[in-house]
Amino acid sequence: MKKIDFSAQLDARRWLPLIAPLFAIFVCAVVYWPGLNGPMLFDDFPQLGQFFHQTAGSSLDLGQVLWSNSGPLGRPVSMLTFWVNSVLTPDDLAAWKLTNLFIHILCGLLAGLLAMELFSAAQGKRNMEPRYLGAFVGIVWLLHPLQVSTVLYTVQRMTQLAALFTFAGLYAYVRARRVPDATLQRTLWGLIAVCVATLLAALSKENGVLLPFLALAIEILLFRGRGTVAASRTIKYFFAALCLLTLSAITLLSILRPHLLIGNYASRGFTLVQRSLSEPRILFDYLSMLLFPVPGSMGFFHDDFVLSSSLLHPITTLLSLLGLIGLAISAWFMRKRFPLYTLGVTIFLIGQSMESSFIALEPMFEHRNYLPSFGVFLAITDLAAWLTMKRGQSLKIAVAGLVLLGLTTSLAVRVMHWSSDLTFFKAAVSAHPDSDAAIAGLAQVYLDTGKPELALQSLATHASFGARLQRAYIECRLNGKLPDTQLESLADQPMGHLNSYPVTGLTMLGALGIQNQCQFPDATYGRLIDRAAQLDTTSHGLRYMLYIYSGYYHQRLKQLGPAVAAMQAAHHMSADTPVPLILAARWYLEAGDPTQASSQLQQASDIDREYHAGFTDDITQLQDRIKAALSRPKPR
Repeated sequence: MKKIDFSAQLDARRWLPLIAPLFAIFVCAVVYWPGLNGPMLFDDFPQLGQFFHQTAGSSLDLGQVLWSNSGPLGRPVSMLTFWVNSVLTPDDLAAWKLTNLFIHILCGLLAGLLAMELFSAAQGKRNMEPRYLGAFVGIVWLLHPLQVSTVLYTVQRMTQLAALFTFAGLYAYVRARRVPDATLQRTLWGLIAVCVATLLAALSKENGVLLPFLALAIEILLFRGRGTVAASRTIKYFFAALCLLTLSAITLLSILRPHLLIGNYASRGFTLVQRSLSEPRILFDYLSMLLFPVPGSMGFFHDDFVLSSSLLHPITTLLSLLGLIGLAISAWFMRKRFPLYTLGVTIFLIGQSMESSFIALEPMFEHRNYLPSFGVFLAITDLAAWLTMKRGQSLKIAVAGLVLLGLTTSLAVRVMHWSSDLTFFKAAVSAHPDSDAAIAGLAQVYLDTGKPELALQSLATHASFGARLQRAYIECRLNGKLPDTQLESLADQPMGHLNSYPVTGLTMLGALGIQNQCQFPDATYGRLIDRAAQLDTTSHGLRYMLYIYSGYYHQRLKQLGPAVAAMQAAHHMSADTPVPLILAARWYLEAGDPTQASSQLQQASDIDREYHAGFTDDITQLQDRIKAALSRPKPR
């Protein structure tokens, strides 16, 4: 009778690759839980606001919300999940963030499984332990504190879903290709999985289109077209067609629709050259945060980042560029002995190639590392496995445990920062004390919680145009008036390129004047808003608001011509809303010109019908007033 070795079966190390990920998932859920009640931020409002501002008993039609304006493909897969949240858990933002956390855990599982498959595929290169190493990569990815600004930033579910489908597609592809004698049928299933996953990933967020190129990198570095003759030929044809289609698409977009490929740099406060020169520095900042994840070194806001103006200004531009070149060269020369190091570097660079290159996006956001960070952890783990090859298993487990303990501690600290508006913005200002966005947010939190003195104190040392406008707004609310000299100094201050911070300050200050909640000279404010309306802004929406308030103040000053001209300019900035033309019609009527009022209102009515803008009642009431004015006999 064969003797059973119970001690071997009970050896905890054999179960570690299963137990450790399950425990990590539990820890992840517990640590992230306090952050589910955190704030809504930036793009949360324009993308998700429609779900949170419904009247009682109403519901959003799926067709209305399925397509987002945040990307050329509309991101319907992501928007569908938000719509489901709005149906199941309306007005419960914590439940929306809980959905993000669930997706993050699924991504972590797939990241670990993919890493296990990759280490198994590279097994012939060295004697490795793929289950241990793969589990370690997945857990590090899951618990890394840099991921917080994706998981708890609600709208970045788009990034998460793109990563989820990318991990799934790559896992299916590696599973299909890993066997040495892969058949045509098995290879086709892998390629079909890549195609389906790419479609779902791209319709979640556009950088999902990078999935096939990640699969190509895996094929070149690990499989090299192996399998049956038919399978090898199919692989070559597939990726050759992929490269040809991509090159053709880029060429056509460059010729026919260049703004879709590059974006609109005219609405940004930087140029294509500045952004391109700055990105190598930003990539090294990302690597620093991934390798040394101290909470104070990270931060949601990066508007204080100083862009590069040339290779030598600052000198770190050239050094970072040389560093990236060196990283790529090291990956090339180490591709045979350390294929997963090379693959990890390649995944990081490909993953950053869309959002961290030439497209006219804001230069820096942490959520751009959500998928690319997998490559960093894969590369580091591959090198660490080689360095510790001759070390005992217990020592390896102990070191890995210390690394994960450190990550979990840092994660817990960062999640607590994200647990409320006040802790979030305090941490943001601490990490980036020169960030206008962080300073403005903290001041607004103090103001919203009835602490205007603290709001003014937080703004006291900041001399930017936006900060000065915010101080003026708070003082207006406190005192009910603003000295003319203070407004004059604002009107004379250089403004530069306007982002949402100064424009918001200008319009909020203007609203206090229109509502007679604060007294200040209309003429001075009119000069201030007119100057701002002539400058470049970061979006058409900001310029639209400047024109609207310019029109209001010209009308208050009884300057009908400039007031109507401002409304016409606003109409050209946003032709799908009748509001500027309704206001122009109302002002013409008040000035005793019902004929011009009727002309303006007719255009507004046409727009309202075409775009279902919802201003029918306002237009009807104004039409009745115009008809009554036209029917009155003209004075002799």
